[in-house]
Amino acid sequence: MRAPGGATEELRSVLEKVLGFFRPNAAVVIQLLLDASAGEQVVHGFLRNMQAGHINTIRRALLRAQEAGSIVSAPVEQQMFYLLGAVNMPVLFYHLLPEDLPTSETVLDALGDIVNEEKTLQRLDWALKGISL
Repeated sequence: MRAPGGATEELRSVLEKVLGFFRPNAAVVIQLLLDASAGEQVVHGFLRNMQAGHINTIRRALLRAQEAGSIVSAPVEQQMFYLLGAVNMPVLFYHLLPEDLPTSETVLDALGDIVNEEKTLQRLDWALKGISL
């Protein structure tokens, strides 16, 4: 069995890689999700294939961390969406808000300050602490 810190660090590393892809490609990911929700079958197939890779990698890392006793035991899907949501929601807002929204300049400036890599990794650390034992 791995040391608890090792399993948590492995989980953090996996999530960092996913976030490293998501942050610079958020607009593309958002468009894919919008297309999927509109019923685009090609996008459905793409997302199913992506899910098999990325999501299963995250699931395995969560399960290993649970087995090591370093995070709470809970449904991995709930933990996965908690972690990804806590970390990525500002990035989603940043890319979804229209630039011509009357109040968006202030909001976009504020969000622009918190969607950089440093702040994204800080949110990841906070989110991981939320499920750590």
